[in-house]
Amino acid sequence: MKKIIALLLALTIVISMVPAAAAYDNSKLEQAVKAAATAVKADDPTLGCEWFLVADSTWQICGIDDNYRKTYYDNIVALMRENEGGLGVNRFTEYERVMIALTALGYDASNIEGYDLIVRLADYDVVKKQGINSIIFALIALDGGLYDMPVDPNAANPNSREKMVDNILSRELAGGGFALYGDVADVDITAMAIQALSKYMSREDVKVAVERAIAELSRQQQADGSFASLSGKADEGTAESTAQVILALTTIGMSVEDARFVKDVSVMDALLSFQLPDGSFKHLAGDDEGSYAATVQSMHAICAAVRAAEQGKAAYYFPVTKAPAEEEPPVEEPPVEEEPPVEEEPPVEEEPPVEKEPPVEEEPPVEEEPPVEEEPPVEEEPPVEEEPPAEEEPPVEEEPPVEEEPPAEEEPPITEEPTGTEEPEEKSFPIVAVVVVGCAVVIALVAILLYRKKRK
Repeated sequence: MKKIIALLLALTIVISMVPAAAAYDNSKLEQAVKAAATAVKADDPTLGCEWFLVADSTWQICGIDDNYRKTYYDNIVALMRENEGGLGVNRFTEYERVMIALTALGYDASNIEGYDLIVRLADYDVVKKQGINSIIFALIALDGGLYDMPVDPNAANPNSREKMVDNILSRELAGGGFALYGDVADVDITAMAIQALSKYMSREDVKVAVERAIAELSRQQQADGSFASLSGKADEGTAESTAQVILALTTIGMSVEDARFVKDVSVMDALLSFQLPDGSFKHLAGDDEGSYAATVQSMHAICAAVRAAEQGKAAYYFPVTKAPAEEEPPVEEPPVEEEPPVEEEPPVEEEPPVEKEPPVEEEPPVEEEPPVEEEPPVEEEPPVEEEPPAEEEPPVEEEPPVEEEPPAEEEPPITEEPTGTEEPEEKSFPIVAVVVVGCAVVIALVAILLYRKKRK
């Protein structure tokens, strides 16, 4: 019996450790987001609607379509044309917010109708001018779309991710956390700093700073699960601060039900408590009216939490796909050019075995000319006097016209070498033979005459 009780107790403990995100009924969160979207949706989206669009891009349940998203894009493009590539605003964070929104909508912020917004992050001095919050959102804008660090040859102080990360770390307070000013950690800035540093936790100094920041946020959580901002009362939570903490947790893979962020209620339940009947979210718990900023930030936090739980993707993660025109070049590498090897097939040229045709050498039938040997009928000419004509036979030497045949040998120049060396010997042989035979005949005739004289 004791073993059974122990087993049940262990099972209860294990179940209690299961991330509470799974315990949430997404239908409840979906209803909250849709109601909020209805309350603050602008008829003509333009500059200032960024967080609403980012929330929808994170979890597309806000009731808007591609035409609505395209309208925002067209309005931003028109604004940039009016301001020669700018937005007509002074705060740098507004540029960063637009970069994040365009990226979330699937546009390449480095090429908006020829205008490059991302290159504005190339000068470190320009980015840090507005303070730590500008540096935070510069990193979020770059890393959310996986953009390369922009380079501007006119930048007075070239920027880099490392410079911005080091700047944020240099502002860490002694007890952990970050602030715009002073030595007390601000919930909003601390939560946003975690969001910016989340991609660099492979660095030990970043990891340690984030862990201290998480501990500081947990310490500042109110009993009702909400978080207060330094700009308000220290003991009164705000929807915006609470939403930023949820976004911070989702970027580092923590559950919104992590034990460190559950007081009387969880941080998510605390955020939902700020929603009014009309769907909007109020800034403070005691407010009677909704706030646009509180509503869109709360929408974004809820959508990011659901996305992280269901897809394992962090907030702001919207990898940009470069314009196909830039990626097409590789397609232009027509493998057809590689086909030329087919041209190499001309091994047909190997047909030169025609060179083997040298059977032309068979032409030596010239050797058949020796029929000159038939001249022996000279023996029938008893008279020795006729021998002289034998001497006239040298014209036989004129027969060498056979040598004129070489031009025929020139036709297959390839065979000239073999025939040129052999024929000369063959053609000289019949001439010598004729001379020798002639001499022999003369000697024979002389011998016969002498013999006849002796007998007489």
